[in-house]
Amino acid sequence: MFLFQNMIKAANETDKQQTIVKLHEQSKKTLEQEILNYRDEAQKQRKIIYQLEKERDRYINEASELTKKVQHTHTHTHTLAIAQ
Repeated sequence: MFLFQNMIKAANETDKQQTIVKLHEQSKKTLEQEILNYRDEAQKQRKIIYQLEKERDRYINEASELTKKVQHTHTHTHTLAIAQ
């Protein structure tokens, strides 16, 4: 009788351990998938940042060119006014 009870306890403990292992495996898979999702999202954000930086640089260059044109026009107009 005592041996039988010990076998039942051992079987129950084995079942509990198997359940715990399954839960850990599920958690591991979930976490691995979340990591992949975060990596994908980080890659997308890096691409967006790169595009925004290119756009920023383009606008800086455009603003610089326009500033040069305005300064040139202002200088040219000022020179004409002095000449008259």
